[in-house]
Amino acid sequence: MSIPLNFKFILSALLISGLLMTGCKTNEPEKKKSASLPAPPLTFLDKIFKESDYIDYMFDDFSFSVSVSDEKSVKGNVGYLSVNAVEDLTCTKPIGTVYFQANGEHICIARSYYGNGCAYFILQDKNNKPLYACQMSDSGKKFFKQIIEQTKTSPVKPQG
Repeated sequence: MSIPLNFKFILSALLISGLLMTGCKTNEPEKKKSASLPAPPLTFLDKIFKESDYIDYMFDDFSFSVSVSDEKSVKGNVGYLSVNAVEDLTCTKPIGTVYFQANGEHICIARSYYGNGCAYFILQDKNNKPLYACQMSDSGKKFFKQIIEQTKTSPVKPQG
């Protein structure tokens, strides 16, 4: 029994087009799906606001840190956190860690992310497990922008 020529042609065309379709890739970059974290509840942020008496900013790539101990400044710095969720947790890399303290104990640890048009924090527990993610407030963005600008104009060089 012989297979008709037009059937062979159709079968061959389907196989070739199927191979071409699965082998072709578009020029568009793949969008990474980011695991989402909930925004911190207001009660969590309120606790940090009420209890924090000292804040340390440690930067990953710079040989300096920033410490805040004045009560008014501490409260203002806690205001860099927001209740707004973060949509894309992959848009930039972390630039440092913020330690919120009360009576010498860490009550909140936050990885700070700033760059590529993104500005947010990932709030962690004492074991560095991510709990929440929140957008950085406008005043927080201004603070980190000033830090980055200072590193460009000061003699302090990046580590590494």
